[in-house]
Amino acid sequence: MKIYGVEIIIGEETRIAAGNAIIVRRLDRVAVYGRIRGIGIYELLGMAEDPGAEIPGWVATYEAGLAAYADQSWSEAVRLFEDAGRCRGGLDRPSEILIGRCRACLADPPPDDWTPISVQSK
Repeated sequence: MKIYGVEIIIGEETRIAAGNAIIVRRLDRVAVYGRIRGIGIYELLGMAEDPGAEIPGWVATYEAGLAAYADQSWSEAVRLFEDAGRCRGGLDRPSEILIGRCRACLADPPPDDWTPISVQSK
């Protein structure tokens, strides 16, 4: 099952261990059994040592959307995720997922103790 529609997802510990050897984008923060705060998950975009490897510009836009989402700035997050999706040719499943969450929060604001941790069901 490819919820996020990406090829390779790595966890926070792998991201930290790999350091600057890889190019990633932070996808989300998800609930994991046994962890109270959840963990960050990342899309592996490539290896830093590959010729011409660099972080694509749309990654900063997407991650700014994640920051706006965490700050409960839903409309700003939607705009940023839409921009990131446009930069990717309109096909970016992670952006679509987060846009849906933001629109749901705009329609029905979460409680005061809301945290930006996704709980995935099967």
